Amino acid sequence: QIVNLKIYHHYMPISLEEKRNNDLRLSANFLKTDYKSLVDELPAAVYTCDMNGYLTSYNKAATILWGQHPTIGGALWSGSLKLYNPSGLPLLHSESPISKCLKLRKPIDGSEVVIERADGRRLNVLVHPKPLYDDSGEMIGAMNVLVDITHVKKDQAEIFENQRYYKMVEEVEN
Repeated sequence: QIVNLKIYHHYMPISLEEKRNNDLRLSANFLKTDYKSLVDELPAAVYTCDMNGYLTSYNKAATILWGQHPTIGGALWSGSLKLYNPSGLPLLHSESPISKCLKLRKPIDGSEVVIERADGRRLNVLVHPKPLYDDSGEMIGAMNVLVDITHVKKDQAEIFENQRYYKMVEEVEN
């Protein structure tokens, strides 16, 4: 089957297969050139580090989560001010999940950490660091996706407190 391809206000007859191949090429070129803006608009915080742990990129959601715009090539491991484990004990950035990902050269999926923002607020986040490779298969760094679960943790704490309260009331009534 022959279709018409419009090129600079002129139509050129091409096969349907050629049109599909052309559409795929255009789609691939769009993804290559617009990948940064696609990642930048994601609602989840995403950032990348080189093999030494220096930030190489981050999206808008990461700046909102961190409460700041860290310096590319200057900040190490993350844009958060401080890190803590889920029980509240300090966690060195050099022992963070993304650091472990780089050292072990494998994904560290679904770990929970508490980040401290520049304004002092603490947020519970799930982190998903994964290694990044170049075209030759050489590991060049890692990317991390952070999901804010602070509201879930607050809801869980509230449910726990309500259960404790009603258990106490029940015990008093008996």
